[in-house]
Amino acid sequence: MRCEAPPDLAGFVATFLEQQGAVVERQPDSLEAILPAALATTLGTSEHLQLAEGAGAGLGFGSLLLERLVTEALAGLPVAGCRLSFEYVKTQGFDRLVAEQLFLSRAKGQVKGQARALGQYLWLTARYLAASDEQREGQVSVLANLETGVPVPDMAERLLQTPKDYVLEPGPTAWTAGRLDRLLPILDRRIHQAVTAAIEPFVASMTRRLHRDLASLKEYYTSLGREMTRGLARAGLSDALRQDRQAKIEALPQELARKEEDLVKKYSLRVAVQPAAVMLIQMPVARVLYEVAVGRAKKDLSLTYNPLTKALEPVACEGCGGGLTRGQLCPAMHLLCPACGPRCPRCAGDPARRPLTVKDEPQNVQQGTAKGKGTGN
Repeated sequence: MRCEAPPDLAGFVATFLEQQGAVVERQPDSLEAILPAALATTLGTSEHLQLAEGAGAGLGFGSLLLERLVTEALAGLPVAGCRLSFEYVKTQGFDRLVAEQLFLSRAKGQVKGQARALGQYLWLTARYLAASDEQREGQVSVLANLETGVPVPDMAERLLQTPKDYVLEPGPTAWTAGRLDRLLPILDRRIHQAVTAAIEPFVASMTRRLHRDLASLKEYYTSLGREMTRGLARAGLSDALRQDRQAKIEALPQELARKEEDLVKKYSLRVAVQPAAVMLIQMPVARVLYEVAVGRAKKDLSLTYNPLTKALEPVACEGCGGGLTRGQLCPAMHLLCPACGPRCPRCAGDPARRPLTVKDEPQNVQQGTAKGKGTGN
């Protein structure tokens, strides 16, 4: 993979200022720019900016201006674009492919047609911080079909391995603000599922420690209660002292409950998730019209052949919105995953498990894009 990027510090500064609306003129050892008023205020500079390269010259590592530039560059969500092209996209043999990769119980199906289309995808990466008695941090990512919101297995790995040249292109693209607004809540659910899986060992470790400390605490107070009870039998204790110790023994359960509550608070888990980057991807795909039948009832499915993974993408479950390669159709012909199959959420009218789909008309949005080439079949 090759990426066109500023090769030096001055290149980074010039690129950032231009993206913020500044007019920049770069000399071999200096940089001059006219900044928008808002940007000048944010950076704490005049609108006419002149910088010379080198330490102590205003454009060096460790300078206050560079720190402000980096802070501003990291403040927003980085959005990149990628456009892939393939020399060949599969146009036949879909009957066999569907039979091998899509299993619908008690249903028969046949391919009715196929066509070349433009597939659109969104790759969202997020950072997470899980804090309990200890902390764990990391990042997770989900690459999903922009239309359905269903993650595409292995696509991210294949995309990283595909040779491509990034070339920034100003101007409108096919990405729509409305479509992204509808998709992001769906991907938010996917990201949180990925975070839950990523921190599972950490949660298990904290749970074991909590149970260990709770058991030790209970054992301590149980032993303390027995010891204090035996002490009441000692000769020579005055009635006042015996009553005082009896009151302390009776207060032990409440004290134990408070200590247990403190331990639970100590080991309680707080998870913060923040988007880190977004990649918008366009590439040619094959759309396959597939007709399924259960008895006399029929339903048309739109399947997507992904030339990058060389496989059919999972279909969206009409119950929960998750991807499926195995499933069934309910009596109303809703396509369901194994989890939704026993009780169709659509037929039951369960709003908590409504289908996750994204439909929107294209509008132009200004974004940077990238071109790439790959091979597929």
